[in-house]
Parts: sequence; C-alpha cells; structure tokens
Amino acid sequence: MIRDKEATDERKSWGNFTAVVGYMACSALMLIANKLAVHSINAPGFVLFCQLAGTAIVVAVAGALGFADVDKLEWNKFKRFVIVPLAFLCTIYANIKILQHANVETFITFRVRCRSVSKLPSVPRISRLCIRISRLCIRITI
Repeated sequence: MIRDKEATDERKSWGNFTAVVGYMACSALMLIANKLAVHSINAPGFVLFCQLAGTAIVVAVAGALGFADVDKLEWNKFKRFVIVPLAFLCTIYANIKILQHANVETFITFRVRCRSVSKLPSVPRISRLCIRISRLCIRITI
C-alpha cells in the first residue's frame, strides 16, 4: 500500500516537472517566434491579429469536433466580462510592441521585474505570517 502511494506521488511529481518544463519551453519558443515575426513583418498588430484569429479558429474547430467543451458566446456574459479580454489584449499588444523595439533579454528582464514589483505590497503580510508561524513552531517545540 505504501509503495503504491509512493509510486503515485512519484508519477505526480514527474508529471508536474514535465508540465513546468514544457510550459517554460513553449513560452521561450513563442517569445522567440514572436520576436522573429514582428522583426520580419514589422506589423505587430497584424501578427497579434493572426495569432488571435488562429486561436479562435482552432478552438471553434476543436469544439465542433468534440475535442473541447466550448461555450457559446452569450451577450449577457460578454457584457459582464468584456473588461477582462480587453485588458488581456492590451497587455499582449504592449508586450508585442516591446518586442518590436527591444531585444528578448530586455523583455524577459522587465517581465520578471514587473512580477516582482507587483508582489511588493504583499511582503509585509507574508513576513508577519512567517513570524507567527515561526513563533508557533518555537512554542510547540518548547
């Protein structure tokens, strides 16, 4: 029984590892592909349009063939959530414009720094939580 659980945990760990590595490889390759596309075509809006249109076509075909469960577009849902795709579109367009004018290394550096800076407001809460947990652990061990 214990060996079965260990084997299952090992398979889950391996699956998580391969998912993370696959995501990193896909992200890096897409970043390089976008840089090459924007550099050669020099029309970032068109590149973005082609990517989004291609994605919409693949999702529609996958839904039609039964490979994916795709909800129909409903006006009420669209009105409630329109800000989310618009914000997503703005960030993607900003990213592709950055790729047009900067190299990939600079883009990656700023992307990582933006994530780091956006986490700063939560640092005091996290540090207080860590202090509380460490005090609790000390009390338990004494």
